[in-house]
Amino acid sequence: MNRNRCPHCDHCRAFADPAPGGKQDTSVRAAAMVRQGASAMERTILGLLEHRALGAPLTANKLAELSGLPLTTVRPRLTHLQQIGKIEDSGQRMRVSKKTSAILWRLT
Repeated sequence: MNRNRCPHCDHCRAFADPAPGGKQDTSVRAAAMVRQGASAMERTILGLLEHRALGAPLTANKLAELSGLPLTTVRPRLTHLQQIGKIEDSGQRMRVSKKTSAILWRLT
């Protein structure tokens, strides 16, 4: 089991036991809800990357703006999607402020 992988997907299987330590069924249900929510957010992000301007790469900031999700929610989803091979760094950068640039993400 690779502990550096994301806890939110079936691909990683990082949390093989959804209720570590013998926790109650409420913990199992809560863990399942978190995984389902993460999957829904990832589907939203993938949909935006696929349909926005015929697959043009987008920054995390733009994905957050278009989806209505907080940037702090979008970034971990992008990391996970990259880990499982759904998206990749396009190699391009876009300036998001005077001092910083952001990765433009695209589908693989």
